[in-house]
Amino acid sequence: MTKDEFKTKIETEKPYLGDRKIILNKFVPGSFILGLYFSEQDNIWKIYETTERGSEYVIFTTNREEEAYDLLYKLIIFHKS
Repeated sequence: MTKDEFKTKIETEKPYLGDRKIILNKFVPGSFILGLYFSEQDNIWKIYETTERGSEYVIFTTNREEEAYDLLYKLIIFHKS
């Protein structure tokens, strides 16, 4: 899905994720973040999650933006349950 399709789904569905924040298009250090960004250094999209203490874990990497947004959406739905 595209970024706009992703945003529309999230705005429509309003998934509750507790303290977790969704961040798009940049890496933001902090606690309880689920996000994605394009790493110009590696030339790939990275989906990441941060822990309570701010440690970053890259969950998935891909060359395709649409694939990154698809998987991020699936992760949000998973965390929602």
